[in-house]
Amino acid sequence: MIVAGGATCGAAEPAVTEVPVGRYGIACKNAHLPRQSPVPSYRLRDIGKAGVPVLGTAQRRLARSIAHDVHSQTLRFAVFPGQPALPFIAFDATNGPCSGVYWVLNSRFGNMYYRPSESYTFAAPTPSFAGRPWMHEKGIIPGI
Repeated sequence: MIVAGGATCGAAEPAVTEVPVGRYGIACKNAHLPRQSPVPSYRLRDIGKAGVPVLGTAQRRLARSIAHDVHSQTLRFAVFPGQPALPFIAFDATNGPCSGVYWVLNSRFGNMYYRPSESYTFAAPTPSFAGRPWMHEKGIIPGI
């Protein structure tokens, strides 16, 4: 299972409400961060449907590769406009779309995590490439 799981440092999970966005999206409204605009996430299998953010060709190819290698019904993605280094992230929301901390499955260095309840990503000190064949096969991490 590809998930960091649970809250970090023993902190309690914040009070979060799932807010529907259109027909397919879910945003996570955090009661402790009332001024924050939540970033909606969508199921990977909904890519291409009306109302779901449009991904570029390479992003769609990568999403298909992840779905092929990670057999999970809880794969999701979020789009971060204005973030050229990582404009979208894919994650396996095994604890729900608004709970937990998840590995960013398309992180170039394999060390990024995402907490949907706070709409932020963070990096762990050590990269982990194990279990990420979609990153190697598609030439995203050449030579590893």
